[in-house]
Amino acid sequence: MHFCLSRVGFFIGRWPLHVFLLNLAVVLPILSYFLVYPISVDTDVRRGFAHKNGRSTQEFQVFGDFYNVSVSELELLLLFVGSKNKSENVQMELTSHLLNEVDRLNDFVKELSVPSKNGILKFSDLETSRGDINFLYHAFKFGWNVQTDNLKNNRSLDSDFDLGFPTTNFMVTIFLWKRTSLVFNYTMSRIKYMQVQSIHKSDNFSSAFSFHIYGDEVVNHEMMMGSERTLKLLTVGMFLMIVFMMLALRDLPFKTRILIIAAAISSPF
Repeated sequence: MHFCLSRVGFFIGRWPLHVFLLNLAVVLPILSYFLVYPISVDTDVRRGFAHKNGRSTQEFQVFGDFYNVSVSELELLLLFVGSKNKSENVQMELTSHLLNEVDRLNDFVKELSVPSKNGILKFSDLETSRGDINFLYHAFKFGWNVQTDNLKNNRSLDSDFDLGFPTTNFMVTIFLWKRTSLVFNYTMSRIKYMQVQSIHKSDNFSSAFSFHIYGDEVVNHEMMMGSERTLKLLTVGMFLMIVFMMLALRDLPFKTRILIIAAAISSPF
């Protein structure tokens, strides 16, 4: 083994240019495949961390089947509605005004629009038509309106409606779900723009609450921003490495330094 390694080392040291050209002759035909079939990466954090045969994937498949959309086209958007006084940990006072403001937020998101090549695109245009995923919220509001009407008319409260709700720091929020059926390559960027646009309006939308927005594409967008920053840092690192190697090998001929640096950069291949 030692003899073989020493012979390989002698061969590389004796004919570095031949070794470099041989590597190019092997690698370039492989890389030329991507000239004909460009690399296309579709990122989806939610599905990326879920096992393809896991329980979460199966449950999501059932969810998609019920709403008559494929899992690959199903995207979820979640609005968290919470108290304005976050620093004092003050719970929201449940009033008719608060519920009306939540409805206004719901309508506001539906009417978000951006220009597109096919005209004006609204969030509501991308919603699936089967059912309303916010049925629990609507059921709660219906019960609230019934009990409020009973109080206004001096009637006893209806025992069929139990409007008690958990009071932990997490569950005091109100949830609004949005469900969209979309084509990934085109409308995904539009949804991302709508989500970011909503986030910017969250601090002054209502005096009754603050809201935050979560969506699959928001997470993907943040991840891609991290990847882009990593790529920029990697570029700077490679530049500094080349400068360092040029200085460290300054006693060698210039052509030799170029070959060594090129071999070092292409060594992962």
